[in-house]
Amino acid sequence: MNEQELNRRCIDLFQNPDVRNHMWHPRMFWDVYGQDAPTTSELHDSKFDLMEPEVLFAGAAHVPSVCADDPEHREPGHPAFIRRMLDRGDTPLLHRPH
Repeated sequence: MNEQELNRRCIDLFQNPDVRNHMWHPRMFWDVYGQDAPTTSELHDSKFDLMEPEVLFAGAAHVPSVCADDPEHREPGHPAFIRRMLDRGDTPLLHRPH
């Protein structure tokens, strides 16, 4: 999955009602350049390695993640950590892109 497809998946997951229940603002995950209500077409500059928000949003949406294997290889246990923090109601530590 390329970067644009992954960003699109994150946006789609972010709009899932179960994810919306967390009351996360898009500015937590994307650079919105001072906008209070950015549209989905403006969410293209992720603040994090997109694979990690995908794991987070997929967990919150109760759907399988398509990216959990890659972060697992880079940092063993990190996708499970993201899911545990989500289960606890905490926002997990996500990594900035390299």
